[in-house]
Amino acid sequence: MLGPLDLRPILGDRAPPFRILYIGARYLPEAPLPYAPLLAGAESAIVGFEPDAGECARLNGMFGPPHQFFPYAIGDGRPATFYHCRHPMTSSVLMPNRSVMAP
Repeated sequence: MLGPLDLRPILGDRAPPFRILYIGARYLPEAPLPYAPLLAGAESAIVGFEPDAGECARLNGMFGPPHQFFPYAIGDGRPATFYHCRHPMTSSVLMPNRSVMAP
């Protein structure tokens, strides 16, 4: 299995700054960020979307500039229902699959 691609060893000083789009940006400290090597560049930054306003504020406080997190859900532009689930990590504009959740 390949790990995250780090272009800096290949491109050196020509490596562009990365803008990482993070949809559903809830952060779990026990799970390493899969794109962490991309953040090593001085100009790299996360642009994240986390609809839970409290979690979004926590992420902005934890990461700070140049990273930015916005309290929005991402969809296709049409009105949608946001399904707030018991475990916040599973909340989504996608309807929960109850057959998968059943014991």
